[in-house]
Amino acid sequence: MGQSVALAVTCSLHGIISRILWPQKLSHPHQISLFIQTAIVVVSVLVGTIYSVPMLRAPRLFLPYLCVCGVVGVGLASLLLGEWVPVWLWELLNLSPARLFLMGWWFLLTIFAVSITTWARRKNCLPTTVLRKVYHVVITLVFVPGVLLEPSFLVLAATAATMACLLLEVGR
Repeated sequence: MGQSVALAVTCSLHGIISRILWPQKLSHPHQISLFIQTAIVVVSVLVGTIYSVPMLRAPRLFLPYLCVCGVVGVGLASLLLGEWVPVWLWELLNLSPARLFLMGWWFLLTIFAVSITTWARRKNCLPTTVLRKVYHVVITLVFVPGVLLEPSFLVLAATAATMACLLLEVGR
């Protein structure tokens, strides 16, 4: 696990440094890649610092530190992309009808997955193996349309979901 994280951070730093040293006009897939690389570096610093500095785990310091890392991440990504990240993300999300369809589809699948999990836990009627198979079907329904319609957008969404889960786990 540690080696894969080190590789991801190293590749991300290489992409960011290359962008700084050799600035050029980026296509949408390259902008998404640069945004993801910046997010990987910022989240890695956030998590690494939290685990290295026990004082930051205290609730009164964790939230302010999380906010500072978020502001630094948005600022760094904005500098690298050449435009303010919230506006860039809004434009990126509304770039094509396929992306709006995918977001709606993923939202419905999320509601379905949460509902089936809640129902199965309350009723205790589905074995874990069956519930796991339902998740396999759901994740297939997530990835196949994304790969077919908007692969770069799927990568951005999967990275955002992974980082959100990582931050929830760190916060827990």
